[in-house]
Amino acid sequence: MIEPVSDMTIWFVLGTRPEAVKLAPVILSCKKTSFLKPLVIYTSQHQEMGHRFLELFGLQAHYTLPPPPAGRSLCALTTHILAMLDNQFKKGVPDCTIVQGDTTSALCGSLVSFYHRVPVAHVEAGLRTFAPFHPFPEEMNRTIISRIAHLHFAPTPVAFTNLLREGIDRHTIDITGNTVVDALDLITRQGGSFEDKTLREEWEGDFDQAVTVTVHRRESWGGGVRRVALALQELTGRFTRTRFFFSVHPNPAIRREIEDILRDVEGIVLLEPLGYRDFIQLLSRSSLVISDSGGVQEEAPSLGVPVVITREHTERPEVIDAGWGILAGTNSKKIVEAASGYLEGRSEVGHKTMLFGDGRASERIMYRMAEYFGFSDRLQSPPPPPWP
Repeated sequence: MIEPVSDMTIWFVLGTRPEAVKLAPVILSCKKTSFLKPLVIYTSQHQEMGHRFLELFGLQAHYTLPPPPAGRSLCALTTHILAMLDNQFKKGVPDCTIVQGDTTSALCGSLVSFYHRVPVAHVEAGLRTFAPFHPFPEEMNRTIISRIAHLHFAPTPVAFTNLLREGIDRHTIDITGNTVVDALDLITRQGGSFEDKTLREEWEGDFDQAVTVTVHRRESWGGGVRRVALALQELTGRFTRTRFFFSVHPNPAIRREIEDILRDVEGIVLLEPLGYRDFIQLLSRSSLVISDSGGVQEEAPSLGVPVVITREHTERPEVIDAGWGILAGTNSKKIVEAASGYLEGRSEVGHKTMLFGDGRASERIMYRMAEYFGFSDRLQSPPPPPWP
């Protein structure tokens, strides 16, 4: 524990949509105290996308760093964010930095904090596939962050065990649940109709069930994206009363392959990237989701929707073990078989929906931060464990 001061400044370093969604509840929890002062440093990794998602929670960035150059390689992106963050830290350092997950922004935020001797807290710590290139570069990013972080907020017991096996001091690890459940609770309370015009109009069409689709992972670029699209093409022929809503990633290479195959396929609705409220509403009304997204693997079961995972490995084995997901990779045949099983009711769907906690992860993180920095006497009793 660190000796308490009158208050402490926490920098939340983030730069992507998922980070904005999963850190927003933690920022809001810190803002409720009189002594934890959260400031958001936006790295512009996703340029304006993250800003829109912060605004959804009534938040905004305090500092927005210059965006990286267009067409950036991973090396160029990393060196750019490192340099921009270093400049920000030279103007004054926080008492602590919080990063989330496994993005390049999270890696850079933790590394620059280490260089400036600022303690790091890692939200969603301990996720592992144990395959260095799956997902790429995220698996290595989060492993490196675990070597730097002072506090590790593991979303599940599996993640906790992963950290212990890597030699992380158990007294620095807390099982909190995943903050995405907190975010889902906040968003679903907002309600409202679809904001996206195409989605709103297509939802009024004549169909029996909906499937949500996303593809974005680097491992899927090229042949993988094409195989997913071909699987969807076949599924529309099998399930003529099903509408497939595909939120298309803005990356031109991904978009081109998807549109070449699916542009004129009946039953396929190609959508521009959806806002988070629209996406969660669509997901909650769907019978199935087909996706390579890590966050969707958490969101779908939390909403009672099974997921066909178009990846070779998952760092969320809880989804598979509980019967809420099938790992199909980008093999067209496996995707069609897995999706057909769920849509025809042949595949058993899991019954346990609280895989990722009870929606109070951000409270646990805030309490642990207060405890670590000597402010626990200013708080009421800590929230109960996320699972009985």
